[in-house]
Amino acid sequence: MNEQYERLVPLYGEAALDKLKRSTVAVIGLGGVGAHAVEALARMGVGRLVVMDRDVVAKSNLNRLLYGTHDTIGQKKSILARQRIESINPECEVIDYDAVFDENSVGDVFSHPLDYIFDAIDSVKNKALLIRTAKERGVPVISSVGQGNRRYSEKIRITDLFSTAYDPLARKLRAELRKNNIRDEVTVVYSEERPFKDGTLEFVASNPFGPATAGLRAAEHICLKLME
Repeated sequence: MNEQYERLVPLYGEAALDKLKRSTVAVIGLGGVGAHAVEALARMGVGRLVVMDRDVVAKSNLNRLLYGTHDTIGQKKSILARQRIESINPECEVIDYDAVFDENSVGDVFSHPLDYIFDAIDSVKNKALLIRTAKERGVPVISSVGQGNRRYSEKIRITDLFSTAYDPLARKLRAELRKNNIRDEVTVVYSEERPFKDGTLEFVASNPFGPATAGLRAAEHICLKLME
């Protein structure tokens, strides 16, 4: 076993970690949630990561984005993610797409033999497209719903989308999925906290804690499932 992973072996065993090394995971959306998930997956030794995001780092990302610094403002998130993964885990194959996930790019993501998908997309329509396509192709998926406008990371849980409450994004996603006859068994990382509301704000409020926690919880869920 590579010395880099020796502290993981007592917790999970070499056989389980070998399963991760032979796995391919896609993370779609590399914001405050997705970036932390990607990093954890790389540090756990996942063998191949498919990442997608068309955004660049903005100054407003610096309060929560893992690789958001004053030096990276204006740089593409997909490239920063690939460079960071390769620096952490040189054995990991990284396939990066500087693109929005939608009808035009769905074929790119699903051209790979995926073992798991993490949906960290903002768009309800594109989230539903990703979940629907994953279900059609038999690929397990976990989706992040609203993490903004919350203060307390301790409220973050993994549950079924159709048992969530107080989350406007989850409510819209449920409605969109029902149009496609998807009514259950959609795993989400979700905050039980009622969202903070301020009618004067023109943006979604956020902090460093919730998005990071959601990304780490999702990555842990994926790894545990893949190591079964």
